[in-house]
Amino acid sequence: MKEYTYFSAKKLTFIDQNNETQQVPEFVTRSAKNYRFNHVTNKLEKKCIECKNYFEVQLYENGKFIDIHDEEEIHFYSEKSGYDTRCRKCKLEKASKEPNTEYQLEKTEKYQLENKLSADNIMYIRIVAAIEHMDEEQCLNYLLDLVRKTNTLTYDYKRKLN
Repeated sequence: MKEYTYFSAKKLTFIDQNNETQQVPEFVTRSAKNYRFNHVTNKLEKKCIECKNYFEVQLYENGKFIDIHDEEEIHFYSEKSGYDTRCRKCKLEKASKEPNTEYQLEKTEKYQLENKLSADNIMYIRIVAAIEHMDEEQCLNYLLDLVRKTNTLTYDYKRKLN
């Protein structure tokens, strides 16, 4: 038997010690590629997206998953959302590297999307931003970059510039 079962959006099952196929908890579907099942310890493990370390989060026993995570290592949100994408150490490091947002807002004037975009476009940006783990400004720049890279329009400049 292999040591680990790695999950994907299409593969959300593993084989237990009794050679029976078992489903993983529902929250694994939201970030399947960051989870694996350790067959040696019978534990579900979550990978930090920064340091790539795995943390034991749930024990599989008698056909059920039991929460065993250490809150000092990785945060648990809810049965629906599951565990944080970063471990506590990486989350603290990332937070310490980010500039103070209040200072940043005072220093630069931000473009107010609500005043210029339709409600549908604002909602789309917010949905994509949440899925891609970005803020709205990063998401809008990301979407515009995608359009620019794939845009095949050409422009003819027939007018003379004075």
